[in-house]
Amino acid sequence: MLYISTSTKPLQVNPQFQKAVQLHQNGQFHEAESEYKQILESQPDNVQLYNYLADALNRQGKLQETAQLLKDAAERFPTNLFLKVTLGQTLLGLGHIEEASDLAIGLQKDFPRSGEVFYFSGNLYMQQGRGEEALAAFEKAVNIIPQLTEAQFNIGALLYQKRDLDGARKRWQKCVQQQAAFTPALLNLGNLELEAGRYEEALNYLSALLKQEPDHSYAHKLSGMAKHYLGERDEALEHYNRVFNTEGPGEEIHTLIGNVNRDMNRMEEAVNHYEKALTYNAESKIARENLDKISSSKIEGWHFDMLGDLKRNEGYDEAIKRVIRGGETVLDIGTGSGLLSMMCARAGARHVYTCETIQAIAQAAQQVISDNGYAGTISIIPKQSNSLKIGQEIPAKVDVLVSEVLDSGLLGEGVLPTVRHAREKLLKEGGRIIPAAATVKGMLIESNHLHAIAPLDHISGFDLRSFGRFQVKDVYRRETLNNVPYKSISKEFKVLDIDFYNLPPAVAPEAPNRHTLEVEISHDGELHAVAFWFDLHLDEQLSLSSGPEGEMIHWGQAVYSLNPVRKVKAGDRIKLVAEQSEMKIVFSL
Repeated sequence: MLYISTSTKPLQVNPQFQKAVQLHQNGQFHEAESEYKQILESQPDNVQLYNYLADALNRQGKLQETAQLLKDAAERFPTNLFLKVTLGQTLLGLGHIEEASDLAIGLQKDFPRSGEVFYFSGNLYMQQGRGEEALAAFEKAVNIIPQLTEAQFNIGALLYQKRDLDGARKRWQKCVQQQAAFTPALLNLGNLELEAGRYEEALNYLSALLKQEPDHSYAHKLSGMAKHYLGERDEALEHYNRVFNTEGPGEEIHTLIGNVNRDMNRMEEAVNHYEKALTYNAESKIARENLDKISSSKIEGWHFDMLGDLKRNEGYDEAIKRVIRGGETVLDIGTGSGLLSMMCARAGARHVYTCETIQAIAQAAQQVISDNGYAGTISIIPKQSNSLKIGQEIPAKVDVLVSEVLDSGLLGEGVLPTVRHAREKLLKEGGRIIPAAATVKGMLIESNHLHAIAPLDHISGFDLRSFGRFQVKDVYRRETLNNVPYKSISKEFKVLDIDFYNLPPAVAPEAPNRHTLEVEISHDGELHAVAFWFDLHLDEQLSLSSGPEGEMIHWGQAVYSLNPVRKVKAGDRIKLVAEQSEMKIVFSL
């Protein structure tokens, strides 16, 4: 965009000037600069020419020369507002804050009702960290000049910093209404909707941006994330590969590609990318955690433990019979052996759709379902539930959603994003969900046994820290407390509630939901860990607990170690912070 001027003296158009403008528009800024300078020698009183030349210099990064040109022009045209505002913006670009500030004070005095002056002042205040003053200045600018898109954009940025996300969204949407191809607003809207879990909306904005700038790496990265969340993994890989080809290899892009391959069950490719990510950053938490999880997932003995949890089986069967009266359609997320799907079919479901991505398990479940006479009632779909489309894998939204994507700490198998997506995209309005809710409960414990291996350090006088690299860091461990020496040093307390009908919005791993709890110490001791579990509310009538004295036995309990160790006395009251993200709950003091 060329600089604007309100000079009343017309620019003398000649072939040389037309040639300069053509060079300028073609991006040949150095050649345009030479032509403008020659014309300026014969037309030194045309302010527009200074604007054209300043723009050509600025686009070459010649900010010092731009500033000097504009200072000279401002002396020649002391009442010209636009030259001075342009000079002020150039000074900000050079980091000459004090000089820019002096200029702003003078402009505010001479032009108290200028939208351009308020916009320049807002930019100055932003660089000085004076957010509220910047916001007020930008608001005044758009009140005077509603079409000042850049000011609207900066208001959105300031509101976003204040976590007024709805306010930021409205401002950036206003930018796009004013300039459909305003890429900074499209990018920020895409990022904002991605953070809010509104993936399709994010893709709408990002697609509009990529039409303007097909090689925009950051837009491709965000698009890949959105596609991944929607289960469109091939498309996610296409976007990530565009980033890889443009930006080259690195920790983040290898991790993102590894995540997609992991969810496509391409474990060798996933491991390869996670290992490459670690070559760029040996402390990469996500790459390390995923490598550890892939290693530990090779033995899936919990399937049999779960089938042997008779109280759990009976509870699900009882709740299913209350919800399914005959003729309903059901989505069962996570086929496993097919047990829950067959319970739904036995209760009278018209049809059950169930998801299983592991081919060997899906084949075994298909045989089990056939052996029990339900092959015509139950369909196994070899996809994750967030890849299912109504009208494709499932003909219509279902009446009942059944799931058991839970671990000892409730969230580790992805129940929040899984149920959130299914409820919004695959379940009828007013449909039933089993389980309906869960309550996480906890207890502070002392356990030398657990403390000795969290983290693994020295055992029996030997340094075992190198072996400790196989431990997944900053996550809870599954334990059966009744089989572990421990002492409770607090009473049981509630950590948080989860309502599967009304799930909280998705949160980024770096911005989890925080719950501050005050817990009274019941016995003297050393505070080693938080043990926690959940009460599973299958429906309004039936709740089962995975706690130490609970009915459900196969999940065991989750234990999160606290370091450093703290000595406590009975009657002490401590503040415990629980951080809940999409996939886990962790604690800190």
